Amino acid sequence: MITREEIEAKRYPDVLEALREIPGVHMDQPGARGSVSSIYLRGLDPNHTLVMVDGVRLNDTTNNRGGSYDFSTLGMENVERIEIVRGPLSAVYGSDAIGGAINIITRRGSEARETQLDFSGGRFGNHRAMAGTWGRLGQADYSITGSYLNEGNFPHDARFSDWNIKSALGIRLPSDSELRGTLRFVNAQAKAFPDDSGGPEFAVIRELDKRSIRGSEEHTSELQSRTL
Repeated sequence: MITREEIEAKRYPDVLEALREIPGVHMDQPGARGSVSSIYLRGLDPNHTLVMVDGVRLNDTTNNRGGSYDFSTLGMENVERIEIVRGPLSAVYGSDAIGGAINIITRRGSEARETQLDFSGGRFGNHRAMAGTWGRLGQADYSITGSYLNEGNFPHDARFSDWNIKSALGIRLPSDSELRGTLRFVNAQAKAFPDDSGGPEFAVIRELDKRSIRGSEEHTSELQSRTL
């Protein structure tokens, strides 16, 4: 498990980097930042690892990998913790959990309203900004976060920039259950040398690959428990 304390101490830029430190978890990201990223548990293909947010499945059964999830634009701004279970869970979740399951738990608001602003920068024009608010209104808790990342001007015109807006709303229900909904909007632009091209030093064809990602995810679920 990756706890909130670890997330704040190590300041992971995204979920991909956080999972890289977990033993037995292999992350695959061919190409530069923004390329399609997948996860491998116990050596099995990405379509055999179930990925969830607050218990809601994210795996895309229509993609060319047969049901994997792309982690390339999934940030850490609104993540409370990440639960990782290795081993066959197909009896509970089906065949897409043969390798294991990952459950990403979003942050909940509390009675004490919290607001956070964060900005950082580095060489070559690299900068990152984040703003978020968390709170509670009666039986409902809410969280809203927005972030912008620009990795600046790499050599040879490679670039990556990313906008992320996330919101979550939870309502307590009887019998120790709750109704939760999350919404995420992403707009990312990536430009870099193709994988296996030789990179900026050896590539014969100097044209860069471009990738544009625009989309949204909406999840609603009734939860009896917050753990796998």
